[in-house]
Amino acid sequence: MRHFFVLSLFAVALCLPVVAQDTPDTIRPYCADLNKWRKSATPVLLADASDKEKSEWKRIATDREFDALPEALFQHTNLARVYSREKKVVFVEYQSTTGAGDWTLSADYCYRPDGTLASIRSELRTFAGEMIVTRNKYFAVDGTLLSEDEQFLDLRTRKPRKPGRDFQDQQAPVVQNVSEWPFTDLLATSQQ
Repeated sequence: MRHFFVLSLFAVALCLPVVAQDTPDTIRPYCADLNKWRKSATPVLLADASDKEKSEWKRIATDREFDALPEALFQHTNLARVYSREKKVVFVEYQSTTGAGDWTLSADYCYRPDGTLASIRSELRTFAGEMIVTRNKYFAVDGTLLSEDEQFLDLRTRKPRKPGRDFQDQQAPVVQNVSEWPFTDLLATSQQ
């Protein structure tokens, strides 16, 4: 009877799927493949130029249409390019900037097919302290931060340096699941 129990456990273990361990080393190639793929894919473009506490995202046809939005003039603006594969959002390019042009934050969000965040690669360019800050963050399926690295560079020389007192940091928001983006309902009719 005891041997039957051990054999039964072994048989069940063989039937369970093997789940790869989430590490930056397993996430990097997945996101690199998505990054290559998206270069030939067509994104859905979304913009928020409302400059209000509650965002007012809308679909736009082109970057040129975004630049022509009258409400985008001298406003804090957000732009997202959303890429779907097999009707699932897997990549979001996000850009946020001030109307005065003091800073621009660009971030690439890489999502797993189940909608969970795998990584964020971001770059802040700011005149407040004249810095470029690059950050890479990697996340487990449960949302745990696995790894983070950042680099501070001089805006003009692009050489590493420490931020000064006048530096004002802006970080990409951590959007743990595709469903948490404020524009998700605008995507329902456009999933490819």
